[in-house]
Amino acid sequence: MMKLRLLSVLCSTMIILSLIPLFTLPANALSGSWTKDFVTGVGKSTYTLTLDSPDEVSSSSNWTIIATLSIDHMDRFKTFVFFTSMFITVETDNGEQMKKTLQFGHYPIGEFPDRLYPGSRWGPHNVTFNLAEEDIGIPLGGSVDANIYVTVNIAEFLYQPFRAEQLPQTTYETYALNAGAVKITSEGSTLGRYLPYILGVVVSAIIFAGLFAWDRFTKRKTP
Repeated sequence: MMKLRLLSVLCSTMIILSLIPLFTLPANALSGSWTKDFVTGVGKSTYTLTLDSPDEVSSSSNWTIIATLSIDHMDRFKTFVFFTSMFITVETDNGEQMKKTLQFGHYPIGEFPDRLYPGSRWGPHNVTFNLAEEDIGIPLGGSVDANIYVTVNIAEFLYQPFRAEQLPQTTYETYALNAGAVKITSEGSTLGRYLPYILGVVVSAIIFAGLFAWDRFTKRKTP
């Protein structure tokens, strides 16, 4: 009888341990910041691009990348940003592409330009891809790696203290980077990942039920 109770406790523990992965969501994420300096004879400016994304997404879900551009520093004649754009390209290892574009202000500069001063930031922006509507070409139960490429364009207004006629003078800067890779999985591969845990729960439940029934049966036979 004591052995049966110990086995029952063991099976109960197995069931609980098997259930834990099913109710624990992955907390992994792709997150990074990239700082860029632009130094010329008219001054120095510094910008930081920040991106946040899950590191794995389902091919039937919405995938959101959070993008922010911070204007960290501007000196000498550099005064404010009147235009910036961000091109985000996602390229999978099987050759498929998805693209999104963000824009602040207009280029070339107009009469009443939008302005971002040092210490401010543009964003955060939610850049969302509806993967269910994209032709990614992932086989059932498979996955692909998707690389995130970002190109940032920035135009700055220059103050000219020594010119009587203040004609608009501007800069135009560009920098590009590879922000990392995200895994896109199909529904089949997600199920396959949890299949061992599901089987473990089923087997443990069957053993536990059998031991419980056997314990009840032996108790009835005991005078």
